[in-house]
Amino acid sequence: MSYARNPRALANRVYGGRMGNSAPDEGWRYRGRGLIQITGRDNYALAEQLTGMRLLDVPELLCEPEPALIASAAWWEHSVPDTALGDVRRVTRYVNGGDNGLAHRQQLTERAIEALQSWEPA
Repeated sequence: MSYARNPRALANRVYGGRMGNSAPDEGWRYRGRGLIQITGRDNYALAEQLTGMRLLDVPELLCEPEPALIASAAWWEHSVPDTALGDVRRVTRYVNGGDNGLAHRQQLTERAIEALQSWEPA
């Protein structure tokens, strides 16, 4: 099967059969959405439990600004302990389960710190 220009097939290939996705097309249905890219049926269920939003039935809610913010903040607060803050590797492991993309995330963090340190309110 070709995955080029076929995001549904690609999502089902990459996310199907893991992260709580077990039914056909759940890789696509519960693909990454929201401010922190909540991905997988298990994480949608957790965000639903934490917020009371019907995310399993209406996953597209995470494409809307307010639900995306609420669900992302609730998932983060529940899933990333404060003791990990300030350690990009530890946060990455809590969010992604490994070190995938760590070097890029460290670069972005350094740039954000520099920007915030040089920022002066208007």
